[in-house]
Amino acid sequence: MATSTAQKAGPKTEAATAEDIAAQIDNLRADIAVLTQTVSDFGAGKADQAVRQAGAFKDTLAENAAAVANDAKDRFVSAESDFEDRIRANPLASVGIAAGVGFLFAIFTRR
Repeated sequence: MATSTAQKAGPKTEAATAEDIAAQIDNLRADIAVLTQTVSDFGAGKADQAVRQAGAFKDTLAENAAAVANDAKDRFVSAESDFEDRIRANPLASVGIAAGVGFLFAIFTRR
């Protein structure tokens, strides 16, 4: 059931000449060049998009890390302030606790 190109084209029964074949090859080369350029442009566009997304992710990650670091610093400063306030409020109890901790440390580290 296979038919040749000449039969599909209709009543034209002339044989293809070397010039026709060369012209078709030139057309194919031009089509391949256009296709290659299109694929290249598409790939470059995707690469640029990936670079932009990676840059945005890096910026977001840096902002989140800075926020976490600032939050940890604020909590530490707050805990330190609370600790100092409790020592000022109960100085004798604080000295007793410190002496007890020191005594336990000495017992555990003695050979």
